[in-house]
Amino acid sequence: MSKEKVIKYPSELHHTKDGVIHSDSGPAIIYNDGSVVYFKNGLKHNAKGPAVVWADGSKEWWFGGRFFTEEAWINETRRIKISKLVE
Repeated sequence: MSKEKVIKYPSELHHTKDGVIHSDSGPAIIYNDGSVVYFKNGLKHNAKGPAVVWADGSKEWWFGGRFFTEEAWINETRRIKISKLVE
């Protein structure tokens, strides 16, 4: 039995006027299979949850273009929130 390769096409793509992938209001890319990817200024980024949610339910946590495990992402966003409170 052969596996078919699924090719994903963006059904929505948000970017700046200069062509940098970016959205302040939700995912910057929504694929035809329902997968979503959040970008800020061209970098995978989401301070409120996973930056990538694939159609199969798997998730990736990114902050400022850096990949994190879910636990490390929670710690990083908590650290940043605390440092902003202290400033």
